Amino acid sequence: MPTFEFNKLVRDRIVTLCLEDPLVVETNYHELTDLEFKRALKNKLFEEADEIPIQDNVDDEVVAELADIQTVIDALREAYGVSGEIIRKTQKMKAEKKGEFKKRLFIDTVVCDETSPWTKDFRSRPGKYPELDADQRS
Repeated sequence: MPTFEFNKLVRDRIVTLCLEDPLVVETNYHELTDLEFKRALKNKLFEEADEIPIQDNVDDEVVAELADIQTVIDALREAYGVSGEIIRKTQKMKAEKKGEFKKRLFIDTVVCDETSPWTKDFRSRPGKYPELDADQRS
């Protein structure tokens, strides 16, 4: 019989649907700890975001995927015990300080002076901001 690996967080009713389906022979699952749940939600957020179709028009699939992402975000918020009001206030504060994404700006590279605080910040997170050597610069 075919066996399929899920290895991911699923919505609450998915396990019940599998258990109640006579054509599903076996479903192996377990409940996650708080830390495992938060990690799984983070992975789920990436999974759902990856499923958003890249197209010019909005259709039911786009709406459904955005709804899935919002559901995961709401679950993350609840898992951390953060209210929706705090999120909205923080969004507003960050929008005022750093802006939003309305201008569609995309930074390719940033060249900093060696003494710049940005240099220290970027170097502290090489996975997020890899430093290019001379051959990699355009």
